[in-house]
Amino acid sequence: MEHTSSRWNRMQSIPMSEISKNELTEAIHEWAEGCETLEKLLLCCKKNDVETCGCHFGHGSYIAIRTDSGKQKIAQMVAKTLELSNTQILIQPNAGNPFSGPDWYRDSINFGSNAHIPEGDSLFFRELSNALEFELSPSLLLGTAHTLLELYYFLKGKESELDIRLKHLDSENYIISFESWNCKRIVDHHTKLFEKVGLQPIIKENLPIVTWETYPITREDLYNRLSYYTRELFKSYSLPLPSEISKDMPFSARAMVMRRKFGTDTVGIAKMNDWINNHLSHGQSPVNYK
Repeated sequence: MEHTSSRWNRMQSIPMSEISKNELTEAIHEWAEGCETLEKLLLCCKKNDVETCGCHFGHGSYIAIRTDSGKQKIAQMVAKTLELSNTQILIQPNAGNPFSGPDWYRDSINFGSNAHIPEGDSLFFRELSNALEFELSPSLLLGTAHTLLELYYFLKGKESELDIRLKHLDSENYIISFESWNCKRIVDHHTKLFEKVGLQPIIKENLPIVTWETYPITREDLYNRLSYYTRELFKSYSLPLPSEISKDMPFSARAMVMRRKFGTDTVGIAKMNDWINNHLSHGQSPVNYK
């Protein structure tokens, strides 16, 4: 888990598996930041072998899950989140913050509340616990969840720098967003790809992110459009893995290139750690790693 500096909240994630049983209750209590339902959700994740890698209670409440924690459990959490208004899901098939610890390259999926009130955020965490504890019946939203994960597994390992965000607004409408770092090689490919499905790039001034997104759509349209986009990505995606670093790459993408160059044996891991630490010592921000 990661947040402000203290014994259990630091810049680097601390896997629950590395904490003794006697201290785990204390750590989870601290991570939950006073939210009883978040504390129960963290315990529920531990019980169900769902690995967490970040959480927060307050403005922008969320919990982050490793995507290799179990497809069915994650699908249930996705479906439950999509059922609740003022929520969003962000799935990142592009690894994470290289400064967050030795598992930085493992992908994550974030479940977030946009309720902006403690009661709404607390309810959101309680519902996620229910999604882990009780099997959901087949539904349109569960089908949407499996389609989202199908798309994620297609993009996994491709270093596409393409994140997928699903938002459930405060009405019965949804928005699908694809987000990418504004790197020419990446954006040129993605723009051609998304033009085929009618999505145009949105570039906001002073932000290094390019977005392709739908207008608000219904629950049925959410399933149909996500299925359509997934089929088209399967057919048309052609971006090769980068072999060299470019200046307009986000730091996480540069780190992935170097990880492939160094390898994953003991010597390669040591070289990778040295490379990351060298960038940290030379002022690379651990926050603006993207």
